[in-house]
Amino acid sequence: MSDLAKAYAEIDYILKYIPEDMSEKVPESVKERIKKEKDTDYKVMLDYTIPLDEQDMLKTTRTMIALLFYNYWCESPEEKEELRQTFVENEKKKQAQVAQEKAKEEQEKVAEARQAAESRKIMEARKAEEARKIAEANKAAEARKIVEARKAAEARKIAEASKAAEANKAAEANLGNNYVTVGVVENNQLITQEKGIWPKIKNFFRKLFKKS
Repeated sequence: MSDLAKAYAEIDYILKYIPEDMSEKVPESVKERIKKEKDTDYKVMLDYTIPLDEQDMLKTTRTMIALLFYNYWCESPEEKEELRQTFVENEKKKQAQVAQEKAKEEQEKVAEARQAAESRKIMEARKAEEARKIAEANKAAEARKIVEARKAAEARKIAEASKAAEANKAAEANLGNNYVTVGVVENNQLITQEKGIWPKIKNFFRKLFKKS
């Protein structure tokens, strides 16, 4: 149940033990409403042998006692006006406190929003820095690949050039062998392969062999 229903239960208890002349000033319709609206399961911890101002009652109960006093128990118009002014001042204080708490909440919301914005900025800056590092790393990797590819191409060119040079040397050697054919003496006869320029120098070789 709500505090209001519990306060009605405490008020109903108080009305049973206040002086009869005070109880009679409260309309029966008000008393019936109090009995109808009260929390019947709420255990009232008030003691009629102890003054009310010394007892631990609900804040709502104190407010309802003040309203009963204002409406039915004030002894003079001056006392009622004084109590009314107290009500007005209390309401102003309450509204000021509510406004202050609301302003504090708004300040906290603004602070939280600023903190969230700062956090987002930091996160975005970190992400941007990470992206920059990744981009630089990728760029460096691409540059290394290009350099390595160039080195590999240069190496291939050098290897191919060396291979071609070796091939040229071999071709030139083979060409010399083809053009300078060695004569072979078999059965005291000179056998020659006449290729290329050999016909022009075969007589020279025959003279050499004859001399030998």
